[in-house]
Amino acid sequence: MPNTYPNLFVPQIEDQSVQLSSILDTLPSIVFYVDNEYHIKYLNTSFEIWSGFTKEQARGKQLKEILDYKTFVRIKDFIDKALAGVVIDFETELLFKNGTKHLMEGSFKPDLGDAGQVKGIVAFLKERLQKIANNLEFDQNQIATKKSADEKLLYALRSNEERYFQLVNGLPAALYTCDAEGRILMYNEAAAALWGRRPEIGKDLWCGSWKIFDLQGNPVPLDKCPMAFALKEGKPINLAEIIVERPDGVKLNVLANPKPILDSSGKVVEAVNMLVDVTSLKWAEQALRESEERFNKIADSAPVMIWMSGTDMGYNFFNKGWLDFTGRTLAQEKGFNWVKNVHPDDFDLCIDTYTEAFENKGEFKMEYRLKRHDGVYRWVIDSGRPRFSPDGTFIGFIGSCIDVSDNKMMAEALEKEVELRTLELKQVNQQLLRYNEELEQFAYAASHDLQEPLRKIQTFAGMLVERNFDELNEAGKNYLSKILKSTERMSGIINDLLSYSRQSRLDEMFEEIDLNLIIENVLSDLELMIQQKGAQVICDVLPNIKAIPSQMSRLFYNLINNSLKFSNPNVPPKITISAKQFVPDENGRLPSTIEFLVRDNGIGFEQKYADRVFQLFQRLNDKHSYDGNGIGLALCKKIIQNHFGEIYAEAQPNVGAIFHLKFPSNILVEAKTLAV
Repeated sequence: MPNTYPNLFVPQIEDQSVQLSSILDTLPSIVFYVDNEYHIKYLNTSFEIWSGFTKEQARGKQLKEILDYKTFVRIKDFIDKALAGVVIDFETELLFKNGTKHLMEGSFKPDLGDAGQVKGIVAFLKERLQKIANNLEFDQNQIATKKSADEKLLYALRSNEERYFQLVNGLPAALYTCDAEGRILMYNEAAAALWGRRPEIGKDLWCGSWKIFDLQGNPVPLDKCPMAFALKEGKPINLAEIIVERPDGVKLNVLANPKPILDSSGKVVEAVNMLVDVTSLKWAEQALRESEERFNKIADSAPVMIWMSGTDMGYNFFNKGWLDFTGRTLAQEKGFNWVKNVHPDDFDLCIDTYTEAFENKGEFKMEYRLKRHDGVYRWVIDSGRPRFSPDGTFIGFIGSCIDVSDNKMMAEALEKEVELRTLELKQVNQQLLRYNEELEQFAYAASHDLQEPLRKIQTFAGMLVERNFDELNEAGKNYLSKILKSTERMSGIINDLLSYSRQSRLDEMFEEIDLNLIIENVLSDLELMIQQKGAQVICDVLPNIKAIPSQMSRLFYNLINNSLKFSNPNVPPKITISAKQFVPDENGRLPSTIEFLVRDNGIGFEQKYADRVFQLFQRLNDKHSYDGNGIGLALCKKIIQNHFGEIYAEAQPNVGAIFHLKFPSNILVEAKTLAV
């Protein structure tokens, strides 16, 4: 009769915990696992005993390498049916290649994945001594020496009861026995701990559990439990999963393995059941399943193509993004099939890069062309990194690909555009240089040509003053005085314009200069004016900088002269020149700019005119009260711009003005010189 007990738990034998493997090794029945290509992935100790092959010899081999060829052909039909998803119960003779032969009964159970696909089969086999006795190939001596594991166990139990109880009580697995009517005869401490109670010997029936449920949570009567089924049907049950509830309400997932014990006539006299608590395993399995589901959902929703490989270098996972991009299925891409999508010109680079990274177990990044579902090759950047288990074991690679074709095309187009614009800008700059040179030549020529008639006017006006001044009436003398003043002012304007145009030239060499010496020379030039106004000029120690010497001299001359010129007539002028202190960061880097301040206590101006003071010919004061042509500060701005800096002013009427001079920090010769 086939084993039809519901809710059979068929575990994935491969990669199970050491605890479960140890438990399976204690079973007298043969347990082994083969994948869908007949490779043996797991075998228990009983397999070793009956087959004569060790685990190391058998694991990884195909069944046809272990069994006699005729035997393999005979059971292959059973295996194929199980691989098709059918539970198969059978009896057959197994002849192993080492010459051992056994008449076995057992079952093949399909191992289903989450998607319902069959990943392999779990085989449970037990020798049938009763039928071996009728087999002519075995004599009575052989029958006597080939007692089943159950008979040996029964013999040991009955011959040494005291040793048996000591052994059973020391087992970590829960174990108990029942008589033919289901009354509990014995249980060990592990069983009592699992049940959370101690059943009454000879009175409690079938199982010591408080309550039993199936995997859907439906109550199962005790007389329908696995032990009751095994006793009533006279059939063993392997790895039947049930849920046990203890009196304290705790529920545990348990694997039951009841096996009936027969007397010499084949009548069931009692049964032994081993209960294995797999709650933590179920939790771990559920957590792993949920983790895999989360990973798959995250990977499939990611805007990049994700892949994973195993220790054999073959790819075993591709997310939805990859499969949508290539238009191929997971089966078509797995292993090394994905390289079929790589452009032939990039094939060697792609494989060499991946192989080298795999051998070194290091990260990699490469760029290659990958065929899209429409047949178009697209540029991708593939980044991979090694994966390791918690104990540090290398388990493969994980990586992601990003389609960068559009960015690459945009970058190439942008590069061409930049080249074109750079060429145009270069041409425009050359044209501007020519214009500037022509403008400078024009300004020089114009100023030179204007100076000549002015000198004549000044000369003849001077002759009139020397020779004919007394002959002129008062009106004539007044007119002559205005002519002299106007020509003098016109000459100043022409000279200032010529100086302004010359400050546009950048062909003067930048060199290291001492600003303190520059200020000293400027103060020497303005010494008379400083004495006349009773001014006080205070200058901090300034750093050495790289600049155009003549332009720095003109800059500070104009600023100090401007402060002296627009001083408050009721207050002695006070001018201070300082460098704003900047502190390098922890890496010794200076801020992007340095700043100098020129401060005075003059007449100042309204802040709304702060930008206007740097424009050509812009005056905020009456020219009769204050000299000047409105060019000095515009010239300062031009010099600052030539040194890639900026200048701005802060002022208040009758309080004074502060001029801020900002330069890029690379103007400094040494950073330490800024510690002022």
